[in-house]
Amino acid sequence: MRPDSPAYLRVVRTSGWYDLIVTAGFATPWTYRLVHHLRPLRSHGVLDGAARVLFSLWLAYALAHGGPAVLWPFLVVGVSFGVAQLAPWPRARATAGRESVRHS
Repeated sequence: MRPDSPAYLRVVRTSGWYDLIVTAGFATPWTYRLVHHLRPLRSHGVLDGAARVLFSLWLAYALAHGGPAVLWPFLVVGVSFGVAQLAPWPRARATAGRESVRHS
C-alpha cells in the first residue's frame, strides 16, 4: 500500500470512524475527527499515525504502572492504526528518491 493509494485513504477514514465511535461518550473534541471522513488526505494519515504512536506510548506506560486492563484493547487498536498509517511512508520516500535520481 502506498500513501497515495485509495486503500491508504480508506485506512485514514476508518481510523477516524474508530475515534468518533470510541470518544463519542466522552467530553473531548471528537468533532475534529470529522475531517477524516469529509476529506481524508495523506497528511492526515501521517499526522494521525504519529499521534497514535505517542498515545500508544502513554497507554503502554499506564499499563506498565498498573493501569486498568480495559486499556489493552485501546492500545492494540491504536498501535494497529498507527502502523497501518505510518508503514507506507518509508517505502514511498524510497521510491520517490529513486524516481528523482532516474530523472536527474
